[in-house]
Amino acid sequence: CFTIKNGAGAAAVTVGTEIDDTESDAGGEIRVDADTIEFRGLAGLATTTFGSKKAGNLIINAENIALLDGAVISADAFNLSENEPETLELVELIFNLQRGLLGNKDIFGQAGNIFITAQTLLLDNRSRLSTTTQSGDGGDITLENLDLLLLRNGDGVGGISTTAGTEQRGGDGGNIKIDADLIIGIAEENSDITANAFSGRGGNIDIETTLILGLEFRDELTRLSDITASSEIGVDGEVVIDDLGIDPVQAAAELSTDTYRPPLSQGCQPGMDGRGRFLNAGRGGIRPNPSDPISSSVGWEDIQPATSQENEQPEETTPPDVIVEAEGWYINEQDQVVLYANIPSIEFNCQSR
Repeated sequence: CFTIKNGAGAAAVTVGTEIDDTESDAGGEIRVDADTIEFRGLAGLATTTFGSKKAGNLIINAENIALLDGAVISADAFNLSENEPETLELVELIFNLQRGLLGNKDIFGQAGNIFITAQTLLLDNRSRLSTTTQSGDGGDITLENLDLLLLRNGDGVGGISTTAGTEQRGGDGGNIKIDADLIIGIAEENSDITANAFSGRGGNIDIETTLILGLEFRDELTRLSDITASSEIGVDGEVVIDDLGIDPVQAAAELSTDTYRPPLSQGCQPGMDGRGRFLNAGRGGIRPNPSDPISSSVGWEDIQPATSQENEQPEETTPPDVIVEAEGWYINEQDQVVLYANIPSIEFNCQSR
């Protein structure tokens, strides 16, 4: 488990106060491999540039990643004001990344890229992934093989962002690619996925998912949880959301609570042959109890080789007794009452004395 909290962090920082005539190399790279990663509070990872160089890349491989209470993973590019020192303490760096307190000299740094491979990724309470710039091009963010991406309590600050030109300057927005089975947010919590720009072109957002809940594509940011790739005065980016569109609420069918009771097809008349029956058709029997042993619906069949029996005699069948309505009664010799259907024939023996 890799845990950073209470203002701690790791950073690869590039600082420069002047624009180089020649192209500068990118800053340092940070790579993390762990089972579980948890960043809490004003803590996180950063590959940041404060000048004309490009911020380094951040590569993270983990099973579960949680950014809580304002934690950040960033590859941002900031402008350095005249009164800022050329070296910054790490705690101050993370603090300033959170609250955007760095100055704005006209230096065009380019953000780095973030690559994350994980099963679950949680951003909660204003935590964020960002490759934003004040006046340069935004970096790219790639999230792969996620089972769940959960965005909570963004308040317009937390979320995923590759926005460029946050100081109302140039720069194209970075690209965002997300491959996740489930993407879940709460609409009213304002957790956004943005690749916006001011005067440059908005970035592209490509999302592949089975189900996305709580976030919607919109042309511009709102107080809800948005997915945007817009530009204030430039060309908007492209948003592609490839999902199966499964809504578990709409897909649920309401079952009838009434069972079918068939009417009696015929009445029982006295003197009729045969036997009657009454059926109440329900939903297939009694619901199984969770504590009952598992049973298969396939019957047991013992297949034996066919054998022939000689001189097989057909079984004698005895016809069932027919119930007949009584028509009278009499008392027999044992003083017992006997019911009869047909009038019995009574023989009278008359003997002369």
